[in-house]
Amino acid sequence: MKTLSGKFLAFLFCAVFVAPGLLQAQNVSKKQMKQLIDDNIRHAAIQYKLLAHNTPKNVMPRSYDAKKNEVITSNTKW
Repeated sequence: MKTLSGKFLAFLFCAVFVAPGLLQAQNVSKKQMKQLIDDNIRHAAIQYKLLAHNTPKNVMPRSYDAKKNEVITSNTKW
């Protein structure tokens, strides 16, 4: 009987004190993740516009050579 009541008290303690804290931590994580995603999408949109503005119509950007400060492109024709 002692074991059952001890397990019940441990369960009750977890349900009352631990579970609400875990749920609150999940909400904070969701907010942080949403902010991270929003920031990344905003940054990606800026990069896309910059790349579209600086890339000629007949080529696709392939890479960037930092030593030469040069964009490496590929032909769009197969």
